[in-house]
Amino acid sequence: MSVYQYTWTSLKLRAEKSMIAEVLTVIPSHTKFEVIDVDGLWLKVVYEGHIGFVIKQSVSVSELVEKSLQLNFQKEVI
Repeated sequence: MSVYQYTWTSLKLRAEKSMIAEVLTVIPSHTKFEVIDVDGLWLKVVYEGHIGFVIKQSVSVSELVEKSLQLNFQKEVI
């Protein structure tokens, strides 16, 4: 079973668990990505073919975020 989370803001996907590690890519705000491991303050994630690390405090597991995004999408469609 895959675990997914969402970014609150744009988030740097880093090559290692360090704030000074190489930035592989930037995950845009409110973007869903897959979590493959948790290590202290860091999450190991997969995003668009990149495997790297993000700070755990900048993401949400909440379905409320997903439902909010769906409602916003529905409003835009109407």
